[in-house]
Amino acid sequence: REAFDFTYDGVFRRFLAGSAEFRPVNDFQRELLSLWDGDRENVAAAYRQFQAMQRRCRAAGRPFVLTHGDCHLANVMRDTEGRYHLVDWSDALLAPPERDLTHYTDGGDRFAGFLDVYLGAFDPGVLDPDVFAFYIYQWCVHEIGSYTNRVMYRNPGKANDEQNESDLAEFRKYVPVRESESLRPGVMAVAEVLRQAGVSSRAV
Repeated sequence: REAFDFTYDGVFRRFLAGSAEFRPVNDFQRELLSLWDGDRENVAAAYRQFQAMQRRCRAAGRPFVLTHGDCHLANVMRDTEGRYHLVDWSDALLAPPERDLTHYTDGGDRFAGFLDVYLGAFDPGVLDPDVFAFYIYQWCVHEIGSYTNRVMYRNPGKANDEQNESDLAEFRKYVPVRESESLRPGVMAVAEVLRQAGVSSRAV
């Protein structure tokens, strides 16, 4: 069941407090620490917003359904008879339907079209903009925490340079954080689509 937890909360708090205690052992770690140092204020702002959504979701008491957790086209396969199957259920949870729907929120027009088809096939009742906001912000802070953990703790002595470079490249997609340019406007766009579709749990 969804508990609205954050796997890398300890790592995140440690790095938000500063990087002086860390002694990098390779160039990948040095660059990661430099990126943290250069954008700590923006990362902290996104993390505070995530925590606010986390508290709201825990208090909201939303109904849970079976969710996949990684519901994108790379996990859809077509068999020889033309039937489509959703594969890789390793992240399945009982959770609010917004958990899977968030995967389709990039781009307001695309989400509106997807939501129209979705509502024609299934009635979820109302959908909560705050729950969408939680999952949008969760993805950002999770990726920052995950790749920080890999480069600083998991990789040294175990990973080759190619793996470190790949993990650092993924980290760079999220830091610097574009909270005011992408995260917040994205949340507002989702809320507006829900309002127009008449399924928002509140006025926007």
